[in-house]
Amino acid sequence: MVRFEQDYLQGKGTFYTTLSRSVRTADATERYMASNNNMTESSRWVGNPFIDPEKHHQIEIGTRCKTESWGFDSNVYYNRISDFIMRTRDHGASAAGNNATIYRNVSAYLIGSEMSLNRYWTEHLFSGASLAYVYGENLREDRPLAQIPPLEVSVTTDYKKRNWSVGGKVLMVNRQSRVDDTTSIGSGLDARKTPGYAVADLYGSYTFDMGARIKFGVDNLFDKTYAKHLNLSNAFDVDQVQVKEPGRSVWITMDITF
Repeated sequence: MVRFEQDYLQGKGTFYTTLSRSVRTADATERYMASNNNMTESSRWVGNPFIDPEKHHQIEIGTRCKTESWGFDSNVYYNRISDFIMRTRDHGASAAGNNATIYRNVSAYLIGSEMSLNRYWTEHLFSGASLAYVYGENLREDRPLAQIPPLEVSVTTDYKKRNWSVGGKVLMVNRQSRVDDTTSIGSGLDARKTPGYAVADLYGSYTFDMGARIKFGVDNLFDKTYAKHLNLSNAFDVDQVQVKEPGRSVWITMDITF
């Protein structure tokens, strides 16, 4: 990895550029998984002991800056992946046959960005906004990579005193329509195109002088029905399951520091 940094605004901000190369070797499941099903051939699972390691070549450009009233952090990256280890379907093209789950190497890339902006209104009151986005493409088959999260934006406001704090968060997630959800021609690892949603949370805490702290909150305040795009992962079941998140949840925890 090679990294370049340059300060600006009398050291309050930093600009950086990073070039990196990393290699990931296939795990035991990807190499040696073997599951037969005489009744349903599409439920067969065949590892690939000869699969090549995937190579990531990434460039990242970013900046971060903080003053008494503002804070900003942002980066964008491009990751070109050689021999990306992709879980997909056989489509009858090899001895595994009949749409069995297999692993193979493809060329792919990821483009993404993360940004955050903080505003310090007073010594005790501050707000923040953050954004995250990833775009993935399977270059070999000219289709989206599976299991890529959609655009996500969150906004928070917190008020903190010496021994107590309260706050709120709104999470907004865009619809994910770039999916690989067809087992007949693709991997089918995405359960579906996932609708967007927005949820609100409230939370707070109180710290006692003896070192005990209580945290409390309400998640999904307006009882929104939604599901995250990323599916439930199961190493022994080829079917993809998308689980809905809980409705309104009230919680409280306590911890003690000795």
